[in-house]
Amino acid sequence: MYKRQQLKLKGATNVLDLQWNGVQIDKIAFDGFVDKNGLVVDNFSAFAGKGGSLAAHGSILEDGTLSVNGRMADFPIDPLLTMATGKDARGLCSTEFNLSGNINAPQFAGVMQMTQAEFMHQKITEAHGLLSLQDNVLKIKDFKANMDQGSHLINGSIDLRGSEPSIDLVLSTKGVRIEPLMQIISSDAYVTGNLDNELVLKGVVSNPSILGEIHASDGSAAKQLFNSVDGHYSYIDGELTLKNFVVNAAIAKVELNGKMNKNRELDFLLDAQNVDLAHLPVKDDTLDLDGLLNAKGYLGGTLTKPYFKGDVISDEIFINGEKISEIQGTLKLSLIHI
Repeated sequence: MYKRQQLKLKGATNVLDLQWNGVQIDKIAFDGFVDKNGLVVDNFSAFAGKGGSLAAHGSILEDGTLSVNGRMADFPIDPLLTMATGKDARGLCSTEFNLSGNINAPQFAGVMQMTQAEFMHQKITEAHGLLSLQDNVLKIKDFKANMDQGSHLINGSIDLRGSEPSIDLVLSTKGVRIEPLMQIISSDAYVTGNLDNELVLKGVVSNPSILGEIHASDGSAAKQLFNSVDGHYSYIDGELTLKNFVVNAAIAKVELNGKMNKNRELDFLLDAQNVDLAHLPVKDDTLDLDGLLNAKGYLGGTLTKPYFKGDVISDEIFINGEKISEIQGTLKLSLIHI
């Protein structure tokens, strides 16, 4: 009669130099056995970071089939976040989970809590929601990320099968700061303020397409203060499109419709009311402007050297201290670096 052969494994150590893609593992304990069918783990535990722990039990069969149950508490998951975003990332995870499928295409499902997370210029104080991984596609349901100010609610998926991750996410934002989000688009974007936003994010992480609707308040753009900003926007292949984009600043109101391409060339229609000329970034240092002006026309040039050409109306303005009344006509005005 054939007698089953079995190799029992048991041990613990806290003196080793073991890393998981940059995460230092401080201590490991293991109890299990190997037989002709594969590896059976009665108990596995690991400790990393500042008090982070991982405990699991289950089996990995010879053909790669997984059946593992476990839990994490404040365990570093930097490598998983980096793989999901395609950029350096960090965070701590607490969850109870079940791993199934195959070792080359694991399946995962569980409610996850994440703390002290940072990726794609975003810092998250705490986040929680339902995550599942199947066929190398990560699905996200009602994942709420609480920031230093405000929150994001995320639903959708991240496809990990290609040469870089591909995302299909819907993001609902309430009361967050704009500045970190602008870093995703451009590291030198001069926009500040508070943000409520609804957007759809699709494509590979290195070049995503963005469609959204915005409400911003109490901030600045191009170094000019605003009370509120409302409108629709898209960002596709480096081209920014604004539709019915209305900016309210003090007594002024400006509406923009048009595009800025990947070379930062402007192609906008502008309709402005009660523009304070004293706050315009006029290029000519010898020109001193004051007064209120209504303007409707074309905003062109580039982001660093814009110009306006169109119709203007004003009851009175001041140019180098000289008063000019009842203005109506066409104006072309070059602006300084904004």
